[in-house]
Order: sequence, then structure tokens, then C-alpha cells
Amino acid sequence: MYIQYRKRNSAGFSLIELIIVTAIIAIIAAIAVPNLITARRTAQESSAIAMVKSLVKAEGMYFSSYGNQSTYGTLNELASRNCIDPLLVTEARNYYTFQVNLTTPITYNIQATPGADMATQMRHFYGDETGIIRQAQGTAATASSPPIN
Repeated sequence: MYIQYRKRNSAGFSLIELIIVTAIIAIIAAIAVPNLITARRTAQESSAIAMVKSLVKAEGMYFSSYGNQSTYGTLNELASRNCIDPLLVTEARNYYTFQVNLTTPITYNIQATPGADMATQMRHFYGDETGIIRQAQGTAATASSPPIN
């Protein structure tokens, strides 16, 4: 029985070469994917912080311009006076939903809550008339939560 061997200069890759390339790609993916997920979460949290700051400024503008310096506004009132984007009232922004609670006519708090499936993995944010943005990991932030850095 005669067995032909492949010539050294023939085209194509051997099985071992393909396995090595596949292993290298798998190692690169194992390193890159967690970093990409972390970067995405950080970007979403940064966007939420910026939106809470924007809402604090909008509340200050509403208080001095439309509230006769005696009351703050709800999200609907802020949107109706063009202090904020009206879509913020009905839609989540970068995976966060925002809520304004008027605790008294001259105090308020803003809650930024991540989507339900990531609520324990992402930070929650809180803002109020003091202008200090606070954070909590995995649970709703409050006035006693630590401020963001």
C-alpha cells in the first residue's frame, strides 16, 4: 500500500496551526470582553451623573424663574417649561431612569436608578437642592450616602 505525503510547499494550514490561532484569539477575547463591559458601565454611570447634575441645575432655574422662589418642579413641570428634554420624563437614558421627588415645596431629591437587571451591579445616584451628588452601590442612594468623587 502506497501512502502519499503532503509536499512541504503545498498550500493550506495544518490542524495544529489552526488550533494555535484559535487559542490566541480566545485568550485575547477573554482579556478584552470584561474590560469592554467595565468601560460601558462606567460610561453609563458617567452619563447618569451628568444628567443628575443637569436636573439639579434645571431645578434651580425653575425655582428662580417659574416657582416664584417658593417651589421646585416635577419632571413634567421642568419639561413643560423647557428646562429639560421632554423625553427624559418618559424614557430611560443610558440605562438609567430618573425621578424627581418633591419632599416639601422648597426641597426635592433626584433619584437615578439603573435598569432592573443591572440594579445590583451599577451605582445608584441621588441629588438634592444642596447640589451634592451622592452614590450607593446596588441600592437606592439617599441623603446620607457618600458623595461622588
